[in-house]
Amino acid sequence: NLSVVATATSTATAIVGGPPAANSATAQLLASNQILNTAAVIVNSDGLFDLNNQTQTLGSLTVNAGTATTGSTGGTLPLGSLTITDGTLIEPGTGLVTVSGAVTMTGGLINLQGAGSQLVLGAGGVTASSDAIGAANITGPGKVALGNTTRTFNVTHGGAATVSSDLDVTAIITGTAAAGLTKTGVGGRLELDALETYPGATTVTQGDVQADGLGSTQVITLANATAGTTQIVLSYNGLTSAPFIYSGPGGGNTDKNAIMTRLTSAPI
Repeated sequence: NLSVVATATSTATAIVGGPPAANSATAQLLASNQILNTAAVIVNSDGLFDLNNQTQTLGSLTVNAGTATTGSTGGTLPLGSLTITDGTLIEPGTGLVTVSGAVTMTGGLINLQGAGSQLVLGAGGVTASSDAIGAANITGPGKVALGNTTRTFNVTHGGAATVSSDLDVTAIITGTAAAGLTKTGVGGRLELDALETYPGATTVTQGDVQADGLGSTQVITLANATAGTTQIVLSYNGLTSAPFIYSGPGGGNTDKNAIMTRLTSAPI
């Protein structure tokens, strides 16, 4: 393991780890702003990139089956882009990761471990896919922050995947003003498991959304929907009936199974 203070003239690309055992190569910052703020950091399967509660801006962070963490209690990590391929990003305490561009996940885990931690999304939104290992997951008591606008979640189903949901978000999604969520991605399922607090609508343009929001009252709109293809799955804490209101052909109905039938067979 290696704890380093990188210099401000460090190379544009820093690679942590190679093929051996997990976390056998560790890069830990001992001070803030020690890497070029346009640099790319790549964490491979045996690598651990530890921000160590410091502040560091990066052009990009790529986690290839390795692990990145903001530290034990906090840390601030502004990124141009974040790519996770079966890797893990952990944010304990008040860890803050702000991504101005896209968050791209193929499997993998973002664990907002601290109640005060946040993943702040930017203009690129989230692009996620399942793979042979499993679904992409964003979990923990922390928050996913949309900001004050609508963010796109482009979710697709990986060719080798066997899971039913391709991106499972159990963390609470927050937002202000007109913040909302648009789901795109043919064949991909976005599962929302928290009581979301963003004020805008959830719009499904492709694929489907499973909303298991423990009583969430979000408005869900179907756009560009195709009868018999577009499907929205509504569940409430695993129950078969729920306080959902369906407005469309056939009028209101609070049975999630009936709602599924309406949306997959009725003209939309």
